[in-house]
Amino acid sequence: MGHKKHLKTGLIVGIVVLFMGALMWIVDLWTCPIEPDLSNLNESITDFYNRGYRMPHSPMIQVYDSVTFGKKKVLLIEINEDLGRVLLAENLLGRYKIEKLGYGGGDFRSGTIMYDGKKYLLFGGRNTSMEITDMAFILSGKTYHLEIPSKPRFLVYGEIDPHTEEAHLNLDEVILYNAQGQDITDRYDLSGGGI
Repeated sequence: MGHKKHLKTGLIVGIVVLFMGALMWIVDLWTCPIEPDLSNLNESITDFYNRGYRMPHSPMIQVYDSVTFGKKKVLLIEINEDLGRVLLAENLLGRYKIEKLGYGGGDFRSGTIMYDGKKYLLFGGRNTSMEITDMAFILSGKTYHLEIPSKPRFLVYGEIDPHTEEAHLNLDEVILYNAQGQDITDRYDLSGGGI
């Protein structure tokens, strides 16, 4: 008699655990719809982009570069002609959801992110001629440098003082250099927005 009771209790617990697992998996698919390999990222960006519109739009989306900070991933994108960024959050199963989407005119984007007690500056942009190889900028009185990869679109980051209050670069104070170390800032439109 006691053996049947334990078997019945175990069976009920097993069914409840199985049901809860299935429910969590369904909720996970709904709240974090982006596959771990990002294969459906463009579709998810389009869905996020269309929130609030009565008539859905079909923007042209191009993903260029990304950096990862733990469970956060920042991607440099273009939506139609605008440069932008997507901030993704990863869940325990490796799936992602979009936390933020931003885009606008200009050729550059900058912003800061805190991760693991450290602060980082992100800088992304268009380097169509692939002439920019380095940049210098000042935040809170300190000068920093970032190497720019030889790519038409790039997203780079560097550690900055964690007490820096600025959330974005003043793009008017950025200096761009070519491979010979020459200041080529005047060749670029330093307009843009935040990451």
